[in-house]
Amino acid sequence: MTRYQSTAVTVIFFLTVLLVYARGPLMCKSWAAVSNVYYSVGSSSADLKTGSPKITINTSGDATFDVAQTDNIGVGDRVVYNTDGSVYISGKTSTSQWSVVTVNGAKPAAAIDQTVNSIKRVFPSLTTAETNATAAAYLNSTVLTTGEGTILNFPLYGDSALTYAVQLDINCCTTDATRYVRFYTPTNTSTEANQNQRHSGVWDANKFNIKFTAGAALCGFCNTVNTRIEGLQIKTDFDEVIRNNAAVKLWVSDSILWSANGDGISPRIASPSCIVYLWNSVIFIGSVSSNLEAVHTEANTSFLIAHNNTIIVPDSQTEAILANAGGSIWAKNNIIQCGTNRLDGPCVSKGSSTCYLYLDHNAASDNSLTTGPQTTTYNASINALSNAVFRFVSSGTGSDNYSLQSDDTASIDMGMDLSSDGSLSFGDDILDVTRPVGAAWDRGAFEYQNPANPRLIFISKNEPEYNPPPLNQEDYTPLYRKEDDFFAVLEQMEYCTERYK
Repeated sequence: MTRYQSTAVTVIFFLTVLLVYARGPLMCKSWAAVSNVYYSVGSSSADLKTGSPKITINTSGDATFDVAQTDNIGVGDRVVYNTDGSVYISGKTSTSQWSVVTVNGAKPAAAIDQTVNSIKRVFPSLTTAETNATAAAYLNSTVLTTGEGTILNFPLYGDSALTYAVQLDINCCTTDATRYVRFYTPTNTSTEANQNQRHSGVWDANKFNIKFTAGAALCGFCNTVNTRIEGLQIKTDFDEVIRNNAAVKLWVSDSILWSANGDGISPRIASPSCIVYLWNSVIFIGSVSSNLEAVHTEANTSFLIAHNNTIIVPDSQTEAILANAGGSIWAKNNIIQCGTNRLDGPCVSKGSSTCYLYLDHNAASDNSLTTGPQTTTYNASINALSNAVFRFVSSGTGSDNYSLQSDDTASIDMGMDLSSDGSLSFGDDILDVTRPVGAAWDRGAFEYQNPANPRLIFISKNEPEYNPPPLNQEDYTPLYRKEDDFFAVLEQMEYCTERYK
């Protein structure tokens, strides 16, 4: 090789490195496309097709019905055609044009003018879905992390309430933070389904909801894999609503968690990898028993990040936020409505000196944000409002409307901007309304809107950046988005090189 050839090779190498540096994450994503599998869950067993349609499918997954499909169908529903052919809806363009995939999320084979036999829900219950989705007739694998990987989506439809007498264990498969199980209610009637399946911030029996009636179980929704819960209504009579029972991540957003006589949500495994992310949700504990908590940790080194939630604990013996058993909680922009005449300690507290409690821009109806454990090492409560008076549309039973009235000066424009937050970033509220509507973010799950000039802007959610918080203030280092960090790009290059060499 001549000197000039060697120089040319060197230049080409460095140009290649610069190109990967500039587009590293995007290039890797294009090489490593995670498959999305969709299996709908709803109690209806009816054939939901409209008329007697025929379907034409191209190899890109575009499906056209010659009769518009106007019934309550959407992502995840199975279309059976020509007796033994089937595809699963993955998106909507119009009532006549839909996107479809195969049972394992791949592009389908072409089909022309095939008679549609049925359009139905895939699974009648969450128990059936969780148990059978990985079976041979469906995904045929219990590992979502093989190769590029799979996201297992369960779109949930409000055909009728699902009631369980035993706890629901989510332990179907091997997952990680980018290849996970997702339970969600479709909301977008242009791109997902013909009807919005999600609540409007108030408990709605006509939208998808789950009720657990067991009295001996540990929790209603018991999680042991990386899982996302989006837009659900979950009620328990006696048990904790949601519990993270493994060293995995659990994301819960835009949901209503209601316990008649039990705890709310917690991480329960002694590991810094046992993390719960909770945002834009309403948590209501209607307990008449002592020693219950709405948002809490119960395991050493576990984490819970809770931002922009509305936490209602009307009973005087229930705590709203408790860092306990060596766990750590970061909480920002929350509304905390406590019971009066406290009988079981402050509404916000910590259980021991080994716990870490960081609070910022929260408001509580008692004085627990500005007195007590927050003054000790590794604990802080800043920009707090104590003895706050909240002005909800209605409150008291768990099914009431906890959106804000115009004179709620404790909440409106009193939050901090979390769109670039290092622990959990997002940019909307429980109703997908873009924050802020006014001069600044509001506290709580709801962004106030003037009824005379509403800004109901329904958008597709962007994936938030999730970064676990530091163990304590000494361990803190700045957190950046990977797209903006040179060293993270180099890490991405190394990942792609190792994976595809």
